[in-house]
Amino acid sequence: MAPREGKCARYHVPCLFLQPGSNDIVLFEQFGGDPSKISFVIRQTRSVCAQVSEEHPAQIDSWNSSQQTMQRYRPELRLECPKDGQVISSIKFASFGTPSGTCGSYSHGECSSTQAISVVQEACIGVSNCSVPVSSNYFGNPWTGVTKSLAVEAACS
Repeated sequence: MAPREGKCARYHVPCLFLQPGSNDIVLFEQFGGDPSKISFVIRQTRSVCAQVSEEHPAQIDSWNSSQQTMQRYRPELRLECPKDGQVISSIKFASFGTPSGTCGSYSHGECSSTQAISVVQEACIGVSNCSVPVSSNYFGNPWTGVTKSLAVEAACS
């Protein structure tokens, strides 16, 4: 389907596809277009997000393999800034309970711990990566009988 008159087509080129220096990019436009109107904008990712449920399996590196039976630990939410030298500078959103949405548009659900933002800030501000256990032991139990999850959006700079 061709873009409507006055609308523009947008293309996303992941940084991993580009090499240092000069790059040739070939666009195959099915419906015509004016190549002189093509422009590129560099956008840097400044937010990192994660959402993990209480029932999410624990990271495999948190299992203790030195025993005959593997002991499973609680799941963790892990955040890491994408570039060397960056640190987590703020927590834009944190909710433990029944949050919904996606990165950049999370919202609190009916069930939400009032302690989530302070717990995540304490664990993550000022470091390049952090782990936060996903458990009512850390956030309180805002609602019984509901599987809760932790959703976080953090800014790196």
